[in-house]
Amino acid sequence: MTQAQVAERMGVEQPVVAKTEGGRSNVSIDTLKRYAHATGCKIKVEFVPA
Repeated sequence: MTQAQVAERMGVEQPVVAKTEGGRSNVSIDTLKRYAHATGCKIKVEFVPA
């Protein structure tokens, strides 16, 4: 799946997906949920002991 396709499914522009995938921006949980949904995945947040 291309970044453009993911962006279309998320309702954002392609550079937003590029920044998210490249780790060049801090993203919200909501954005991660939208990314996961657009790519057919689920998001799992887990806290583990340090």
